[in-house]
Amino acid sequence: MKIIVSDAGPLIGLAKIGYLYLLKEIFDEVLIPGAVYDELKLSDDRPGSKLLNIAVNQGKWIKVYKVDTLNSKLMLILDMGEAEAIILAKKRGLIILVDEIKGRKVAKKESLDIIGTGRFIIAAKQKGIIQNVTDIIDELNKSGYRLSTKLCNKIKSISGE
Repeated sequence: MKIIVSDAGPLIGLAKIGYLYLLKEIFDEVLIPGAVYDELKLSDDRPGSKLLNIAVNQGKWIKVYKVDTLNSKLMLILDMGEAEAIILAKKRGLIILVDEIKGRKVAKKESLDIIGTGRFIIAAKQKGIIQNVTDIIDELNKSGYRLSTKLCNKIKSISGE
């Protein structure tokens, strides 16, 4: 069974543009800590909230876990969602999906395997789930999800686009 832990950013970004389902195509389950669940703001009428709500509450392939953050130094460095996601990934020995630079650096220091949204999209193309990455990257950028031009070009290059 393929399981991954995710921070809020990638989930929100993919849901906003209608590509949240890609995670379900590659992973059997996506685990999120309570703080990430709170950051998703499922009760709001924001773009992507309905898809996230369905994945968590009806599809149940995004699963929420309570994380003990007592005595965690990570709470001093990161926002609550990233800190809890790192703690959960480390406790379960899972890959973490995170894009923010600070979160990635801390996850690396914690010896976690990390994947970002860009690498995830490349994997979706390599598995034949999507035809190209350019459209998705362009939609992410239009929706306000920040991927640097350098990173976008690297993702397209790796994907042969």
